[in-house]
Amino acid sequence: ADFTGLLSNATYYLRVNAQNGDTITTPFDVTVSTLTPAATPVNGLFSTVSTNTLSMVWGTSTNNGGTVYQAEISTISAIGTSTQTIVGTSVDITFTGLVPNTTYYARVKALGWTGEDSAYLYIGQIPTTLDAPTNMHFIDVQSSSITTGWDPVALPNLQYEDEMGYSNPFPVTISSITLLSSATFSGLGPNQLCHFRVRSQDKTSLVYSVYSPVISTYTLADAPVLLTTTSVASNSVGLAWLDGGNPAGTLYSVERSSDGVNFTSVNTMPGLAFMDVTVVAGTAYLYRIRAVNGNSVYSAASNVVSVMTGGVPVAPKRPSGIWTQRTSRGGDVYQVTYQWHRVTQPADGSALPNLAGYEIFTAPSLLTPRAGWTLLTTVTSESWSTTTSPSA
Repeated sequence: ADFTGLLSNATYYLRVNAQNGDTITTPFDVTVSTLTPAATPVNGLFSTVSTNTLSMVWGTSTNNGGTVYQAEISTISAIGTSTQTIVGTSVDITFTGLVPNTTYYARVKALGWTGEDSAYLYIGQIPTTLDAPTNMHFIDVQSSSITTGWDPVALPNLQYEDEMGYSNPFPVTISSITLLSSATFSGLGPNQLCHFRVRSQDKTSLVYSVYSPVISTYTLADAPVLLTTTSVASNSVGLAWLDGGNPAGTLYSVERSSDGVNFTSVNTMPGLAFMDVTVVAGTAYLYRIRAVNGNSVYSAASNVVSVMTGGVPVAPKRPSGIWTQRTSRGGDVYQVTYQWHRVTQPADGSALPNLAGYEIFTAPSLLTPRAGWTLLTTVTSESWSTTTSPSA
């Protein structure tokens, strides 16, 4: 008798008896068993691949449940010596600890309970992926160029593709192919937002890694040019300048000085003109302009212009309401704090928009003539503290 539709790699038990025309049967003969051969797995494919892992799946064909499979990968050929072998009942396995950018050949067979295994199913060949460069960073940023760098991948035969885009994601890119671990992009505009990413590539297979994380920065702003005064009065100074090539929307810091050394920003704004209404009559000032890029980095300064406001300077009113507070610091040491009312007007009672501070003088006696008092310091708030000792 022939039995069909049986499972592969399964044990079957057989027995037989006889039956006469009156349907009377004899006892069964001795039961015997046999094993069907293992069938070759089917429909194998790679499911995932990374820099150091490889997963593959296959179908059982007609093999019985519980069949054990032997999956193998090799870096030599489809029939080369196995690099790794996994044996088990699963039909979905993952090889780990692989070498990046290396081609692996994969096959699988069913292990027969008879001692005779099935033929191999050759699944195919596939390369592991490349590692992406790491630690991408900026080496140098100028107004017309940016140099980026990264940590190279520790594999031979690689080159790197560094890409720059003016938006992220990268719809249009400027790329640079290099064997080095840095690249320079030039011909850029001032105060321009630029995005960068890099990936590695095998020079022979031309296989790419994934991209590194994106880093972004603005180019430096260029210095404004041709600063001039548009008006000078006793209570205002008008200024105008050219952008120096910076794009619209760039911020400009208007900086003022009374000594030509120490400049203080009086306003930061977009635009190419400013009216300073915090000046004092009869006072000399120097002005300069600096552009500020999107990262709040200041450019070099423009040319400096000097002005003298009209009129006669008026001194601020004398501070009033001076009082002191003494606090023990331990032992015979005390902290003495002097406080006074804020001065808001000059002596003529007009507005005082730019009080610079208060000068603190000392003298051995209240009776000391004014010329004998010594300037200790200048403060910007309405208080000043010092320490003293009665025995001092």
